[in-house]
Amino acid sequence: MLILARNNLRVLDFRNSNRIYQIPSSVFSCLELRVLGLVNCIFKLPLEFKGFQNLEDIVFSKVNFSRGTVINLPQLKALTLFRCSNVNSFNIKAEMLQILRVDTCPEDMLLRLLHSRHLYAVKVCLLKSLNELLRIRRSAFTIDGYFLKFMAAGTFSEWLSHAKWLTRLNFQSVSLGDLDQLQGALCMIRNSPNVKLLRVTYMPMVKGLKVF
Repeated sequence: MLILARNNLRVLDFRNSNRIYQIPSSVFSCLELRVLGLVNCIFKLPLEFKGFQNLEDIVFSKVNFSRGTVINLPQLKALTLFRCSNVNSFNIKAEMLQILRVDTCPEDMLLRLLHSRHLYAVKVCLLKSLNELLRIRRSAFTIDGYFLKFMAAGTFSEWLSHAKWLTRLNFQSVSLGDLDQLQGALCMIRNSPNVKLLRVTYMPMVKGLKVF
């Protein structure tokens, strides 16, 4: 890895198929990185590390962040987190962030990233603080069929007034035979007058699965 760092490595995709493994500290010597992908790793920063000054795209899957992880990413434009843990410990500074994707991550510390003035596309599945997401102008919103059932039940009705800023809606895993899901989808559409793009992905619901 140190040899690659001296060769100004630009793209690193580290995939661990065995048990979770702490990434080598030499990764943080690759200061010219533009793209960083990690799968099934422990992300722990060296104490002296100042940040990736050139990193533009991060894709982390099943990454466990060590406590107190603070990192400066001045050029970061896209951040994707999937099934990561201890996300509250991933304290990043990314003023240029444009695209944020968070899926199946239990913590919601990343809400403060939603206020980046360059942010234009957001995908956050089952976000607890939905009102923060809907306050973003020109944003994209992705939710699944089960979330639409909660929408139909009026659980998030107080936030729908913010949906006027949405320009793109993406409904995933929607069962067209589920009246509650359809009602929730219509509720979102009626309250999103500026939507220019609507995408619906059909998938039958598993029989016998209870939502409430």
